[in-house]
Amino acid sequence: MNNAYGDESCGEDYVSYAFVSAKDEKLRELESSINTIKLKFGGSPQFKLHCRELFAGDARAKSSWSHLESNDVFQLYEELLALFVGTEYYKVVSIAKIAEFPKELPSAEMTHIEPEKKIPSIWTKRVPLKSKQLALFCAQGALIDVENQLGFENTRFWLDPDYSRVDWFHGKTKATPQIENIFIDIDPSKEPKKMRAIPISEINVSLLEIADCIAYTAQKKNTFNATKRGHKFKKLFEIASPRVVRFSVHQNGRFGFLVPK
Repeated sequence: MNNAYGDESCGEDYVSYAFVSAKDEKLRELESSINTIKLKFGGSPQFKLHCRELFAGDARAKSSWSHLESNDVFQLYEELLALFVGTEYYKVVSIAKIAEFPKELPSAEMTHIEPEKKIPSIWTKRVPLKSKQLALFCAQGALIDVENQLGFENTRFWLDPDYSRVDWFHGKTKATPQIENIFIDIDPSKEPKKMRAIPISEINVSLLEIADCIAYTAQKKNTFNATKRGHKFKKLFEIASPRVVRFSVHQNGRFGFLVPK
């Protein structure tokens, strides 16, 4: 069975959502290796890794990793991502450029799936299109690739818990539960497939830290681009080497996903 761990990253210019997956028989080995690297860099297995915190000097200084310099943080993540090199591990990130999208989605008419029943249509709410909303779309894009490559029926999902409230088409919703409700309707002749999300516990957070890193480096390598710091994030991204799904606006104004084959 595959175990897919998912997390988002919202930057000033880009938003992303990543999954990293390993099979049951690899999880214990990976947890042990991650803990060994944490110890090597002066931490402990209990020290949490959050890119937004570790790559920001002021935030890092207030964290359990305050003893690390910026170069140490990059080296730490290089070694962590190197653990996931190989065909036995699956990684994907879906990314969107914020500036490409409108500030708001207008309300839209929704008709019943069986129009012959003549059930009155309903209108969705207007949705402000901010980072959190784009992250939900990116999660959907990444899940399309997960279904294509691994199959929902072969995969357990572990999502970083985010219960912040987000404006969505039917009103306010919580971020992570909304991702759990996503279904992938690839074949109209079959029942749409949904994930099986499992509550996060302390015993399985380490791979979420890797998903966080892949999502974070995906948006940062584009944000910083040709700068020295950008090259470092690009190196991390190249080590991770995830499949990349692009969420963008087509020339006809419609949203769409560019999913790799």
